[in-house]
Amino acid sequence: MKTFKFKSICLLSQSEQRARRETFAPRLNIIAGENHTGKSSLIKSLFVALGARPEGRLENWDKNAIALVSFTIDGNLYHVLQQQSYRALYNTNGDCIFATGVSAEWGAEFSKLVGFNLVLIDKNQEIVSADARAFFLPFYLNQDGSWQAVWSTFANIQQFKAPVQPILDYFSGVKPPKYYEISALRDGVNITLKELRREHKLVSQVRERFGRTLPLSGPKTMPDVFEQDVTRLTDEVTTLNHQQEELRNTLVREQEVYDSLRLQIHMAQEALRTYDGDASFLRTEPHDTLVCPTCGAQHHKMFMDILNYAEDGRVLRELIIKLRNDSEKIHKEFVQTQVRLRELDVNYIRVSQVLEARRGDLKFDDVIKSMGAEVAFTAFEDELTELKSQIDRCLGEIDNFEVMLNELTSQRRSKEILKISENLMQVLA
Repeated sequence: MKTFKFKSICLLSQSEQRARRETFAPRLNIIAGENHTGKSSLIKSLFVALGARPEGRLENWDKNAIALVSFTIDGNLYHVLQQQSYRALYNTNGDCIFATGVSAEWGAEFSKLVGFNLVLIDKNQEIVSADARAFFLPFYLNQDGSWQAVWSTFANIQQFKAPVQPILDYFSGVKPPKYYEISALRDGVNITLKELRREHKLVSQVRERFGRTLPLSGPKTMPDVFEQDVTRLTDEVTTLNHQQEELRNTLVREQEVYDSLRLQIHMAQEALRTYDGDASFLRTEPHDTLVCPTCGAQHHKMFMDILNYAEDGRVLRELIIKLRNDSEKIHKEFVQTQVRLRELDVNYIRVSQVLEARRGDLKFDDVIKSMGAEVAFTAFEDELTELKSQIDRCLGEIDNFEVMLNELTSQRRSKEILKISENLMQVLA
């Protein structure tokens, strides 16, 4: 596992008009001070910047404060710049190597950066990668959460299903990281197996009920079956046509929204380019008094004025990020609407063709043959055979995973690690 160490943190609060910088020793740090002097805020800011928000509320906490956290991973220096949900990752040379405003994307990038390959199961029974909350959980005791009966150091940690034991086993080495990767795959197959068995049982019950209603001794029909069939198909065609019209209207609206967002992004980028030029002029002008290059007016070069001007640039950049996120979202919705419309078109053609055939001169004997019970029972048997085949494949995969898990765990090794942990706890006590 890679070695992670905090180096420093810088905080800038626009609302308080104050800034603060703290550096950390490589091994041991003690932060002391009176109550309500910012000790907890300083520590929690470290974790918030890296994507793990501690439980509890702090008085006078500026949620819009800008944080710059520096840290090393295996001796390599990195920096994270954070404000609210926006984060940017910089390397030793100051190059931005990743930036996002989406928490899930940042969590995946952080885990990749620190080599944290633990996987967990979430509340929706889906396999997910652990993020900064799981990475820092064993190393931070939060007075607003960790002393409770349920270990809830970081907000939303219960998104994962029973995360504490796997995290502790991972960091203690009782079970290697590969164990949890295979275990998560096995759990995913178990979920699939459960669904397949439920579906197999349901199909079997339907087949049994169908057999009692329509035995194989011969098909049953009604004189008005054609009229009912045509009426049903006509209604289906009408419904599909209405759905097509609605989707076409939705498609037009989504295209208009997408074009509008792209125009807004272009306008914001043009404004940002103008701002960057003005900001460069402010930084390079050596005099305390600035002379406007356009009208010749003189202005005092006040620090707060420059800071407020920089805030305008930050707002423009945040606006561009938000507009781009909205543009990507509406574009995905536009593509999905196109897919749904194509599916409806195919259905519409299929149903229309069937309707025209029903309205034609079909022979009554042909309809009788098409409604034979043998066809229905054959379909049931084919479905059950396929489900049984999938169930057998799942059982085989689970057996293979169990063999690999047994190979990755050693009772003797686990007992030795646990014994060392118990001795350390006794010494600390």
